[in-house]
Amino acid sequence: MCITHSSGLNNNLKLQVPVWLGADVLIGPNSDKSPTINATEFFKLCNEKFPYSTLLLGWTSVPPEGNPNKRGYKWADVIEMHDLITSHDLHNPVAISIRSVLTQHSVPQIRWLSDTTDSYLYVWDDIMDSTPLLDILYIRYLLPRSDVYYHVSERHKEYFPKHRERPGGYLDKATLQRAHRRLYSEEWKQFNYGTNSRLLLGTGSAVMSGEKALLVRKLNTVITSTSPASITGVVYFEPRGTTKTGPEDGLEIFLRTKNPDDLHKLRAVKCFIGTQGAISIKTHNMVNIDLKAEGKVTPSYVGTCYRFVILDSGNTISIHVKVPPDCNKILSNEESDRTTVLLQTSNKVSEDDYKMVVRTNTLNVYGIVEELIIQ
Repeated sequence: MCITHSSGLNNNLKLQVPVWLGADVLIGPNSDKSPTINATEFFKLCNEKFPYSTLLLGWTSVPPEGNPNKRGYKWADVIEMHDLITSHDLHNPVAISIRSVLTQHSVPQIRWLSDTTDSYLYVWDDIMDSTPLLDILYIRYLLPRSDVYYHVSERHKEYFPKHRERPGGYLDKATLQRAHRRLYSEEWKQFNYGTNSRLLLGTGSAVMSGEKALLVRKLNTVITSTSPASITGVVYFEPRGTTKTGPEDGLEIFLRTKNPDDLHKLRAVKCFIGTQGAISIKTHNMVNIDLKAEGKVTPSYVGTCYRFVILDSGNTISIHVKVPPDCNKILSNEESDRTTVLLQTSNKVSEDDYKMVVRTNTLNVYGIVEELIIQ
C-alpha cells in the first residue's frame, strides 16, 4: 500500500494503532539490486503523511544459500546506514530491518548500529530462508533484551519463552564464549580533536578514523615478568572514501603513555598493525631512546582484519598477530598467517603512569576495534 493512499485512510479513520513504514534504502549483503525507493524522498514523505510513524530501514539482500563465500552485514554496510540516518534530521523513531539468515556473523555490526543511531531492531526471515534454530538462539542471546522485534517462524518462536535469558544447552561452549569477547565502552575515555576525525563507540565495538580520535584507558595493574599486561583484540579495516591506503596506514596502540591528552607531546611505546600487514613495535617521542622491531603478515583474502595479543612484561613487549582467512567469519579458529614481533625495553614501569591510547593514524580508513580485552 502506498504511503499517500495510507495517509488518506489515516485522516479518514484516525488510526489509533502504531504505524511502521518500511523500505530497503541501501544495497546490502550479496545483492546488486539498487533500492527502488530514494531514501531522502521516503523520509520526507513519511514525515509529511505519518509524522508519528516508525521508519523501518533495511538493505536489499540475497540469502547465502549454503555458499560460504557469501556474507552477512559487513562493517561497510552498517557504517553507510549509520551515516544515512544521522545525515537526515529524522524526527520519527527508527528501526533497523535485519534478515536473520544473514545475521549470525554480523551481531557486533548490528549492535553497534543500533547503539549509535538509537534504533530499534526488527529481525525477520523469509519463508525460503531456512535459518537454523541455533543461529536464531545465538542472535537472540547476543542482541539486547528489549527494543528488538522478531518476525520469524513459529517453530523458532516456540523456544523463546524457555530460553529468553540464556540459550541453555542448545549452543555449544565455543559459541557461548564468543558472546563475552568485546570492548567494554564504559572502561574507556574518548576524545576527538579533529574536524574530520571520527570516533563512534557502541556496545562492544568502536569505529575510528583519523589520528585525532583517541580511546584512552588507565591500566590498574602491576607489570612484572611473571604477571604481564595482556591486551587481546580484533581489528577490521574498511576504506573511507576512494583514497588508497599505504603500508604506513593502520591501527596504533600506545603503551606506557605519557601525556595522553596532548598529541604533540605524547610519549609511549607504539604497537602498530598496518592495513597491508606491516607489524611493528617502536618507541614514540622518547628522548634518547630509539627502539624498533618489525614484522609482516599477509592480509586475509576476504577483507582486511587481524586478531592480536600484546604482552607487556616490563622488560619486553611482544605483539602476536593472526590473520583469519575470511574476515566475515573472524570468530572461527582458522588462520592463514601469523607473526610475532618482540621488543626489548626498560623494565621500569610505573603503575601510576601506565595509560593506553588507541587510534588509527589516517583518515583514509576506518579502524573497527571489535574486541579489546585487557588483563
